[in-house]
Amino acid sequence: MRKKILIIFLLLAVLLAIIIGQDFIYPSEWNQIHLGMPRQEVYNLLGQGRDKDSNWTGHFWKDSGILFRNEFTVFFENDRVSHIVQHQSLITGQTIRTVRVEITPSN
Repeated sequence: MRKKILIIFLLLAVLLAIIIGQDFIYPSEWNQIHLGMPRQEVYNLLGQGRDKDSNWTGHFWKDSGILFRNEFTVFFENDRVSHIVQHQSLITGQTIRTVRVEITPSN
């Protein structure tokens, strides 16, 4: 009986590890976006994205898993990427890790 419980526990642990591992993987195209990149090139790689509201100068993309969500936000100035923010959060919305933040230096 102990052996069965141990096997079940190990299988559940392996399954949870696989789920967590897959949830932390975000689209590789996000790595291709860089400061100064033209808006149309971003759209060609990632699609249109979503606006947060009509007064907002950026777009965001989500990649949701079972437990975690990856979010990628790009701000534009003069139709070029000026800010990049990427973070991972729990499905509940609590940020657990900032992956990347890039901001164009002001002149």
